[in-house]
Amino acid sequence: PSWAPFLLFRVEPNSIRLQLWYRYNNRIQLFDQDGTYINQWTQFGRPSGIFFDEHDKIYVADSESDVEQNPGWEMGIRIGDANLGWVHEFVLYAPGDPFVIRGTGAEFVAVDAAGNMYGGEPVPRNLQKYARVRP
Repeated sequence: PSWAPFLLFRVEPNSIRLQLWYRYNNRIQLFDQDGTYINQWTQFGRPSGIFFDEHDKIYVADSESDVEQNPGWEMGIRIGDANLGWVHEFVLYAPGDPFVIRGTGAEFVAVDAAGNMYGGEPVPRNLQKYARVRP
């Protein structure tokens, strides 16, 4: 069967920007609400799942960076500033093998009210809770 590209979008609250995530081009694109291109972010790897918290922090799950689909990048979750695009933290998907081409890392990411982060891993069929071990 034919598959559509993984595509998500978000209209930012209190802003005129539209964010568009396009996994198969390894980027997040920014547009204004009239559709005019503003910028693109490639520093979040190969976006699979995205979560925004109430402090404008962006969490981007990357389950498909490997030697074939996004060489030079590691699977994991990148955390940064949703307004500026800066990546401040990276959570490595430790069991990830860059030679396994099947998306073993987190496909989605979410954060609860207590700040606990969760990643959904489809290949092992696992919901993983991530704990902060250092500030």
